[in-house]
Amino acid sequence: MLELRDVTVRYGRSSPAVNRVDLDVGRGEAVGLVGESGSGKSTLARSVIGLVEVSDGEIRVDGTPVTNAQGRTLAGVRSRVQMIFQDPRSSLNPRLTVGETVRESAAIDADEGRSALSAEVHRLFERVGLPPELASRFPHQLSGGQLQRVAIARALARRPQVLLLDEITASLDVSVQARVLNLLRTLRRESDISMLYISHDLSVVRYLCDRAYVMQGGCVVESGPTDDLFASPQHPYTQSLLAAVPVLGGSRWRARERSVR
Repeated sequence: MLELRDVTVRYGRSSPAVNRVDLDVGRGEAVGLVGESGSGKSTLARSVIGLVEVSDGEIRVDGTPVTNAQGRTLAGVRSRVQMIFQDPRSSLNPRLTVGETVRESAAIDADEGRSALSAEVHRLFERVGLPPELASRFPHQLSGGQLQRVAIARALARRPQVLLLDEITASLDVSVQARVLNLLRTLRRESDISMLYISHDLSVVRYLCDRAYVMQGGCVVESGPTDDLFASPQHPYTQSLLAAVPVLGGSRWRARERSVR
């Protein structure tokens, strides 16, 4: 569903922020992209939807080339591939109610009347586990977890084939994080949507994703099925990432797993 081949992103004459990356996300698959801050993982995701220009390489969505798309092609990419960011407060218009924000997104690809769009907003709110009556509230009146669900509803309003999820649970407490992760698993099971989950939290990636890519200094240094990667990491950087995560191993990892489930 999403293919990146030899993708490179440079800013001026500096070293590449992303350097010759190959990555695949299959239909209905959840893939993790992990690494420390500055490793290039968010830049790579932004290149897919045209927020960052690709210097070299090719990006395809469902077999269609979309590298550095513009105009109608870019609009099509952003319909089929939706990105959800870490801080929903920065991506939601504070002057609109959250229902109006989701309605605007739903209206882009639909030729429906106001009543039909309102019904669609209510359906989307229910789908992400929000009471429809919250649609009349403004972003500052909702919690961080509720706002992230609104952001997910807005993305789903475009009926995307791929979701790019950039650290979307990083600012949430553990219990709220668990509910959002379970929502993502449910959405994937019900709609066969593909997901690229970007995170520095390896325990979350292990819970949510089928496969994972590890990035260091703009390069993918290791990839494979998530269980294999966690059980037997081959690259020293992957080994150091796993060793540095306190929730992995022993009773603390099991406790984290239970909290997510």
